[in-house]
Amino acid sequence: MSKSVKDLSDAEIKEYVEKVGAVLTKHGSPSWVSVQVYTECVNILNAGQQQCQKVFQIEGSAPLEEAEKAKLLKKEIEEVLADVREKEINVGASYGVGTKMGVIENANHVFKNEEKKEGITDIKHEAGQVLLLDFWATWCPPCQAPMKHNQEMLEKNANDWGDRVRLIGLSIDQDYSKLVNHIEDKNWKKVEHYHVRNGTCTADKDYGVQGVPHVLLVDTEGQIVFMGHPASRKIEDDINNLLKGVKLEGEGTKPKGAPESSDDASVKVCSDEDAQRFAEGTKEWVGGMAEKAAGVQRAFLVMTVDQKWNMADLSSKNHATVHTVLVGPKDKIDVLKEECQKFNEGSWNSREQIMPM
Repeated sequence: MSKSVKDLSDAEIKEYVEKVGAVLTKHGSPSWVSVQVYTECVNILNAGQQQCQKVFQIEGSAPLEEAEKAKLLKKEIEEVLADVREKEINVGASYGVGTKMGVIENANHVFKNEEKKEGITDIKHEAGQVLLLDFWATWCPPCQAPMKHNQEMLEKNANDWGDRVRLIGLSIDQDYSKLVNHIEDKNWKKVEHYHVRNGTCTADKDYGVQGVPHVLLVDTEGQIVFMGHPASRKIEDDINNLLKGVKLEGEGTKPKGAPESSDDASVKVCSDEDAQRFAEGTKEWVGGMAEKAAGVQRAFLVMTVDQKWNMADLSSKNHATVHTVLVGPKDKIDVLKEECQKFNEGSWNSREQIMPM
């Protein structure tokens, strides 16, 4: 009979983690695998309801040369968690932060040096250059502003950057002609453009692209030093820092599975008791909120908890965030914000999205 993670005791969860740990030890304790239990407690204020879920999350991106190991690891971890319903096991092989960029093979030329080009080519890093690899698509609305910014950065920094910086668009469009027309219409031709979802190029798979926009920064030595959403970084500053040899820090700059810095003051650790107190304390409270939240478009008080396990000593830390999301008439938003604040003081990070209308 399958089990729900939210019904497991702390001891039972640790027992499963120990079994996953045994699999990892068997395969040399790869540092690129992370193990956590994700908890989400959602209070839907305008419905007066609470919904909670708990999920095992095992993630890891191995270097491409360890693809077979990653495949075997995933299979064995799936066997360990076979009787658990809620699980996300995303273990595979791709380039990642901390690895060399490698070579992108069999990409279609689109534009280079502001001229339209055709034919199949390989994309390589050259010593001394900083590269931005921008996976995007013409049909992706969030991709348009970052690509426009790429064009603007090249126009602004042409003299300072010269050929030391390459901003490379890697399109996952299906239609090559539509891609060409889009770039011409937008006049984004200073960016070096290629078409990679062409049936033979495997770049999006090799670089772990699960959604776009998705960008990577490569330093002057050819090492990937950032991977993630372009909005999470000040890309122009990052490029200038990499040209100076400055090491990047912050979101997206650590290999998956890398341990958190113990002296990072921004990482708050929440106890199991605090997380449980939030869930229990808001369960009865939210039932009386439906009337106060009537007519409010969005009204949520949510706690998310990442219980991250250190597989070396089987200890864990809870990184928790309370999200307050309120969108609607200002008079009601003010009341709801005050109500939510009662449950928003504790050993966790707090994020607010409050939009009076």
